Amino acid sequence: EIMVGDFRRSTMKSPHISKMRRLLGIVDQELALMPDRTVFRNVTIVGEILGWKQKRNKAATLNVLNQMGLYAHLKSYPEKLSFGERRKLAIARALVSDPFALIIDEPLAHLDPASAKEIVERLSRVHKQGTSILMASHRAELFNLYQPRFITIESGRRIEA
Repeated sequence: EIMVGDFRRSTMKSPHISKMRRLLGIVDQELALMPDRTVFRNVTIVGEILGWKQKRNKAATLNVLNQMGLYAHLKSYPEKLSFGERRKLAIARALVSDPFALIIDEPLAHLDPASAKEIVERLSRVHKQGTSILMASHRAELFNLYQPRFITIESGRRIEA
């Protein structure tokens, strides 16, 4: 059974899926960034989809980009960013709507130790601010300092909680 806020997946009708989806921030391994849009536009698109007024959208975008250490790159395009910065941009876009939960797949994949440590620290701050994080990672030991709850899954079965 999967529950997100007041939504239960087992009893949810199709029209409610998009409402539940708005409670989540999702980052997949491919990042799904828009290469023809600046860092700023990659994030403001979320507020536009949600129907936010321009002032709210700009403020939320600038805030989350500052939190993720990307404020200096507002006018840059994703291809000009390092891989770690692209990862942070995808996370910023997922967090701009202040989601109930962040679902993130391999946030540390292909990152050098310094970039991985920075992402770990930023995700820890996000969690301390009240956002639940569900993450798949092959480098989970990097989160040990923050005392996360680990669930180990092998071959589709939970073997440790």
